[in-house]
Amino acid sequence: MKKIFKEIFDLIVFFLIAFFIMRILFPEIIGIDFTAVVSPSMEHRNIEHIKISHYQFLKEKYNYSKEFIDSWPFKNGFSVGDVLFVIKTKEVNVGDVVLYKSCGNIPISHRVVNKGNDYYSIKGDNNINFLISCVNEEKIEKERIIGKVYFVLPKIGYLRVLIFYIFGI
Repeated sequence: MKKIFKEIFDLIVFFLIAFFIMRILFPEIIGIDFTAVVSPSMEHRNIEHIKISHYQFLKEKYNYSKEFIDSWPFKNGFSVGDVLFVIKTKEVNVGDVVLYKSCGNIPISHRVVNKGNDYYSIKGDNNINFLISCVNEEKIEKERIIGKVYFVLPKIGYLRVLIFYIFGI
């Protein structure tokens, strides 16, 4: 049994190493991006807060039901230190979690809560409202979207989080 687990582990490590090498050498061909979560804006740890910041906000703003919201991908959000795998796509729907370019092209991962003709409304589940800085999350231009989150590896991005908080990059 241990031999099977070791073989599976070795295979996973091989594919991850191959992926990272391909991603570095051929980023445009692969069409996959990844990022570590450095902010708690998508965390669902405090259930009482999520009831207000997520469910109540979406009910009042868009009349979304709890059942509709719970049908979305990553319904429990994700945490600081998780690594998100993002695939470039033109098809983004309400409820999808996307990576977009914010101020100075800083990537932010938040959820699409509404679609317009030429924009998306995007919000962190744990945020009480839309972020409004140099970019207004209530109307993010579609060109700012890097891609859609398809897969999350929990807790393996803490080195990236440490670099972010120490060096600000």
